[in-house]
Amino acid sequence: MLARIKKNERVILWLCLAFSLVLLAFFGLGWNLDQTLRNYLVIAALGIILVFAWQKLGYRKDRHFLRGNISRSIIVTLISYAIVAYLLGLFLGFNRGYISTDISKLIVGFIPTLVLAIILELTRYVISSSYQHSRWYVVFFTTLSSLLYILIELNVARLESSELRFVFICSTVMPIIAREALCGFLAFKIGLLPTLLFKLPLVLYPYILPIVPDLGDYIHAVANIILPFVIYVVTNNSLRYYEKDKKQLRSINYRIITIPVLMIGIVLTILVSGIFSLQLIAVGSDSMRPVFSRGDAVLFEKVSASEIAKDDILVFRREGVIVTHRVVSIESRSGMLYFTTRGDANDSNDNFETSSEQVLGRVIMAGKYIGYPTVWLNEIFNQG
Repeated sequence: MLARIKKNERVILWLCLAFSLVLLAFFGLGWNLDQTLRNYLVIAALGIILVFAWQKLGYRKDRHFLRGNISRSIIVTLISYAIVAYLLGLFLGFNRGYISTDISKLIVGFIPTLVLAIILELTRYVISSSYQHSRWYVVFFTTLSSLLYILIELNVARLESSELRFVFICSTVMPIIAREALCGFLAFKIGLLPTLLFKLPLVLYPYILPIVPDLGDYIHAVANIILPFVIYVVTNNSLRYYEKDKKQLRSINYRIITIPVLMIGIVLTILVSGIFSLQLIAVGSDSMRPVFSRGDAVLFEKVSASEIAKDDILVFRREGVIVTHRVVSIESRSGMLYFTTRGDANDSNDNFETSSEQVLGRVIMAGKYIGYPTVWLNEIFNQG
């Protein structure tokens, strides 16, 4: 047994050394290479390291008794994080994702990101499962994987000023270190499945989601450092309490994970249903560009017609359709208010007036792209 342990230790040491040489060769000496070519060369080299590790160390099946529980906690935590991020996006705005059916963009972005993440996590798991006597080799590998991702980001970063370098460290370097540290912890303590469930969504979401929240550098950095920490706390508590009290473990997961998800879901339901004074609706046309466009979502407050002023963006119902146009003028006739409206992108006023009875409220804010699912569903049903 002792001889086997020492053999595995030597193999792992050589693997880490080979990984270090890959970093040196392709990022220290190969900056003049095309970025895509260099990334694929790195993937190929790490793939060879993985095959060697698999042959020399073997592959133990991921059978940890908490694997399922931790995996479910990670999934729910990521869903909670996504919901909160997209809610913030309603206030801060959204950016388009990298999603594309163009095969060249898939080759440059999505495929290498996916393959690299899988290779790294498989190698990390093989190392951690074959040598449980010390965590330092996992720490060493995690340091190398963090450096790899940082160097990849460095290739496209703009670091002309000290401010940009500071932003890069806060918004890119620190979240990468936090993410890779958690991956090392999960691989060493639990296994492969929870590690992949955590990492793949984080590195792939810009390529698989049509829109992503524009949280800004500060919020993005804080959120992507807190997220691994939350999962670490949940995992560590699960390991600590499972043997002592299974009921207590379920209570911890319920308080930390389930309650926030339910609360966020209730808030979203209230906003969409319009039960209270605020309601969220999707925009179906470009008549109000550039304020908001087709596929955006607007939040409006329900107010009486008498509270509407000129230049407000009026929300009203006309022939069964909800319209959001700016108020150009207001006229009172026979105790009833009539609004002349116009879309900011239109050349002329609307050829109708809107009465007080048709008024629903006024727009208070807009969120980019978040209304696309509703717009697409409406189009599908209307075609049917």
